[in-house]
Amino acid sequence: MEGESNIIDVALIFLNSEYSNHRYPYLKGVKADGDMMEEMLRNAYSKSPKRIEIMRAVNTNNIQAKLKEFKESPKLQGMTIDRLDFHFSGHGVHNGKVGDNCLVGSGFTATLISEAELKNLLLEWKSRVITMTIDCCRGTEILRVDIGKDSSLGVGWRTLSHSTARQAVDLGSVRKNSNFEQFFTLYATENKHISSDENSLTKELWKVTNKGNEVIPILDLCRAVNDSWRKGGIDYQTSQSNKVEIGDNWKTCLWPVGEHQHKYEQSKEDLESQ
Repeated sequence: MEGESNIIDVALIFLNSEYSNHRYPYLKGVKADGDMMEEMLRNAYSKSPKRIEIMRAVNTNNIQAKLKEFKESPKLQGMTIDRLDFHFSGHGVHNGKVGDNCLVGSGFTATLISEAELKNLLLEWKSRVITMTIDCCRGTEILRVDIGKDSSLGVGWRTLSHSTARQAVDLGSVRKNSNFEQFFTLYATENKHISSDENSLTKELWKVTNKGNEVIPILDLCRAVNDSWRKGGIDYQTSQSNKVEIGDNWKTCLWPVGEHQHKYEQSKEDLESQ
């Protein structure tokens, strides 16, 4: 559209429910997670001056390759990305070989991508800020069960219901403090814990934001999810956030979209001057 700004937000939604590798059971709640996440974003952005491009990947084995494909999309050519949202619903494990939590690909090879590698790839998009919602388990050897011959993988897959020698990871670009400051990550569960497919993080976000019709200060988001879970009698799962706070870098940020207006206008001016 003529006169339309080339500054946009981008949401990357990865949904892995069907796994060819028998070690990882089918997750029936993941499709609904994707629908709810997309509904939240569309509702929120319909009330915002900002624009968003939503890119959705279903049952992806090689997340790294899919991220590259998305990044090279013709829809993004010539665009400046202000905010990059990454969402994953699926299975997660702790990989002892690299000493990091990983997202699990859906194919028979169950290709893993560590959180550090994922963050390095997201930095390549050169957005101003990056928000991540990781709706999977974050298991370690503490939760280990028999999952086959590869003993380096600690159990951490998302559960169907609540009843049911290491190398240092190469952090690459995320070693830089300035790059850590760009990330806000909301996890479905604390480290070393499993998460629920039945009562997912995405489902609770959908509830506390009234389907995306209400925005929440991002620093209050984790508390809002946990309060909602506790009020609903869910005491076996606790969300956790990770961010670096310097000055008011996150104080004005809202979720699913936006910042307090004065901050939004300043961010827009900064991007347009690049």
